[in-house]
Amino acid sequence: MQRIKGLTFDAGCTLFYEDACVGRSPSATFINGLSRASSFLRRNGYNIDVEDLMEGFKHWRELAGVDEQESPREYWMLYRLYFVLKYNGITPAPDLVMGVYREYCHGFVETVKLYDDVKPFLKWAKERGLRIGIISNISSHEVTIEAVKIHGLLGYIDIVITSQLIGVKKPLPEIFVSTARLLGLEPDSIIHIGDNEVVDFDGALNAGYAGAIYLARHKPCSRSPCCKDLYCVMEYLEKQRL
Repeated sequence: MQRIKGLTFDAGCTLFYEDACVGRSPSATFINGLSRASSFLRRNGYNIDVEDLMEGFKHWRELAGVDEQESPREYWMLYRLYFVLKYNGITPAPDLVMGVYREYCHGFVETVKLYDDVKPFLKWAKERGLRIGIISNISSHEVTIEAVKIHGLLGYIDIVITSQLIGVKKPLPEIFVSTARLLGLEPDSIIHIGDNEVVDFDGALNAGYAGAIYLARHKPCSRSPCCKDLYCVMEYLEKQRL
C-alpha cells in the first residue's frame, strides 16, 4: 500500500446534516425544495401544492419507464421533474421546468447544515498535504456544489464528484476510480469516509481504495474501523500514522 495521499468523503450525513440522516421521511430539505417549487408554479399560474409534487415523485419512475428504484444509474433531478410536472398535467416547457428545478435546488440547499467537526477536520487534513474529494450519490450536482460554497468549504475541497455528474451511483467502482484519477492519485493511496456500510465502505474497498472508515454519526457501528465523528477519524488516522 502506498502512503496515504488523499481522503474522499460522502456528503449527506457525513459532512452535511439533514432530517433524512435520522430517518425522518420526507425530510425538511426535500419539503422545503418542493415548497419553493410549488410557489414558483403558483406564480406562473399553476395551482400545484407540495402534496401534488410529492405524488408526482412517487410516480415519476413509472411514467419514465424506469424499471428498478435501486438502479445503478442516476437520473438527474431536472429529468425527474419533467415527469413530476407531467404527472400533474403540466406540459414541462423548457423555461418552466428549469425554473422549478432552480427553486427546488435553492430550497433544498438552504436547509442543509454542516456538522461542527467538518471544518476542523478538513483544516487538519489540508495541513498534512492530503488531497480532498467528495463522492456523493445525489440527483443534483448543483445541490452539492452550492452546499460546499454556502458552508465555506471551497478552500478545502479539491474535487466534487456526484452520481448525477458521472451517471452511476456508489457502490459501483467507476465513481470511486474516476474520483481518484481526477485527484491525480492512485486508488490505493486514498481512504474513503462515509456513513453507508455497503455504498461507502464496501464500495471504496471494492474499487481498490487503501481503506474505508465507517462514520456512524446516527447509527450503531457495524464495520471496523468505525467512528462516531470526524474527531474520532482524526485520532484514528494519527494513530495509523497515515
